[in-house]
Amino acid sequence: MPTNQDPASNNFERSATRRLISLTLGVLMAAGGAFAFVWMLFHVVEPIKAMFWMAPVVVSVIGLYIIWDDIQNP
Repeated sequence: MPTNQDPASNNFERSATRRLISLTLGVLMAAGGAFAFVWMLFHVVEPIKAMFWMAPVVVSVIGLYIIWDDIQNP
């Protein structure tokens, strides 16, 4: 299996270890961002800026994108 191919080419394949690490990272980021959002929703009592609400949402979206990329490009 070649290891130095261009990821943009159609015949690029990720190793099983890289895919496992990537899927684990995606799941942890998606779950962590969702947990942080829910925690903030129930435990923050004072009004805070939207920027603080964006952080867990962005982390979740990045995690979901990583998972989506692994599923679409095996």
